[in-house]
Amino acid sequence: PLGTGGYHGKAKKQTYSPQFSSQFIPLREYVVFDSGKPNEMKKKLFEFNNQVDGPVDENLLEQLTEAICNPTTHSLPPNYSQALLSLLSWPSDKMVPVLDLFRFIVRHKDALNLIIDNEEGNLLFSQILSFSGKNNTDPQRMLTMRFLANLFPSVQSRHLIYKHMAIVLSSIEGSNLLNSSPARVAFASLLQNFCVESTILQKAPFDLKVTLLQQIITFLLSEKDESIIFQISVALGTLIVGDPSLKEVIVAESSIKERILNLLQILPEGNTKKCVSDLRQLLFA
Repeated sequence: PLGTGGYHGKAKKQTYSPQFSSQFIPLREYVVFDSGKPNEMKKKLFEFNNQVDGPVDENLLEQLTEAICNPTTHSLPPNYSQALLSLLSWPSDKMVPVLDLFRFIVRHKDALNLIIDNEEGNLLFSQILSFSGKNNTDPQRMLTMRFLANLFPSVQSRHLIYKHMAIVLSSIEGSNLLNSSPARVAFASLLQNFCVESTILQKAPFDLKVTLLQQIITFLLSEKDESIIFQISVALGTLIVGDPSLKEVIVAESSIKERILNLLQILPEGNTKKCVSDLRQLLFA
């Protein structure tokens, strides 16, 4: 199960114990959100551009949005980086179409490279990340997490995520309490992407992996939506397959075993229940 606009992109194959077999775990693909309705986003961008101080030149905005949404037919205009920075300076209540534009940025290699390669890119990344915190709206947080999820398929941008892993994990903490189901799907998808790339994750400090694990456990303990429970269970199993030493942390959490047993009692027959059963086998067999 995936949220609206998400699809799977291939990642490096993982190895795991032959004694454990599952149809769902480990996940070997990234979840990416690069589909949607760019025309609606563009309409809002132009509407808000006429309402802010220091608007972006309309011709430049037109070229920028066309290039990012149609990368095979349009080139980025000159000074596009300054235009992107200007958009991120808009008032908070007008940020949703801006964040949606950045979600699409994964489509355009040159625009994506801007975020990866230089100080301007680091500034852009930091400003976008600031919209993932608890003081922001559900749509802002959802689009920020979709943007982050979209960085994983590229080796270079995935490195950027891991470089700032502590900040990213800190900024998204508590996203399991988001009221919006699509926002929680985005959070679950981002956690899944963190867990997929075991090779890179093994290089992360153990305390950061524990932080990631704790966020997944907290999410699983509170979530009621069946499709999201599936996502979280896949993420948790994938993380453990990637680093079995983390099982010791889970064994010490009695609440997670109780939650898994409870889910097996209340979930209807289907893939989610099968996945939770596989997770139980992986963690406690």
